[in-house]
Amino acid sequence: MTDNFTVFARHKFGLDPRIAAAPRIIDGTDGVPPDPATLRDVAAIVIAGRNPLPNTFMDQCPRLRHIHCIGAGFDNIDMGYARTRDLYVTHGSGANASSVADHALALLLGLLRRLPELDRSVRAGEWRTNAVGGELSERRVGLIGFGQIGQAIARRLAAFDAKVTYMATRKRDEAPYDFAPDIATLTERCDTLIVACPDTPATRHIVDRAALARLGKEGLVINIGRGPVIATDDLIAALRDGTIAGAGLDVFEGEPGVPEALRALPNTILTPHVAGSTLASIRNMQDVAVANVIAISAGRTPLNPVPGGRR
Repeated sequence: MTDNFTVFARHKFGLDPRIAAAPRIIDGTDGVPPDPATLRDVAAIVIAGRNPLPNTFMDQCPRLRHIHCIGAGFDNIDMGYARTRDLYVTHGSGANASSVADHALALLLGLLRRLPELDRSVRAGEWRTNAVGGELSERRVGLIGFGQIGQAIARRLAAFDAKVTYMATRKRDEAPYDFAPDIATLTERCDTLIVACPDTPATRHIVDRAALARLGKEGLVINIGRGPVIATDDLIAALRDGTIAGAGLDVFEGEPGVPEALRALPNTILTPHVAGSTLASIRNMQDVAVANVIAISAGRTPLNPVPGGRR
């Protein structure tokens, strides 16, 4: 590493011993704002993509060259501002794709086979042999987002003989699945919806009351992408009145807070943003973070820059 390359570790991956060759590492994992004087030499920031990184903070780092977001998301990075600063922004794209895809299928199968409900029933001393579940092979599944996570989910769904349609910014001719150009078309074709996209102005609240209604009364919604893609109030209303049958959510608007009205609904499975958390995926994300910091500190091109960053 160059002599003046200082790393600000907002996430513990920035403290990895393999980055220890940096002349200085500032430990910001406690969330306490550092003394601005200590930020003057910061060249790289390692942070979770969902943690705030205001432009005003970056302004305190005049030598900043690189921001690494440890997961696939980079929601709280102002990419327009990063471009004006000519910053590299990298992320852990693909590092946890397998883990997140597995979790999406776990939520979907849990809803279809009514696992939480039946678990509670058995624990209560009941033996409900009349409880009837659904089969994934009979579902028409729509994917919002078709990056590495979306594609990993699609492959798993295909193995279960489910029909898959995807919506993305462009059609992928090599993909053996149907393409839908917009949310209306997607939800008209599907009874199951899986959100696997980032939170952007184009995707925020794209799953609203009308989209949910098109899924039908047997409709299911899974979100392992970002909470704001689904209009929470519309989802709660649809779950309450039977517009759809159920939802499996790993992400939420305003997390870690989850609305009491949503927590009270029996036709949901809720997990605390852990879809990407397996031993393998954590190891992969850490390796990617280290590789990117080392590459940029050595003047090399990073492995996986976010589009829209450095010019």
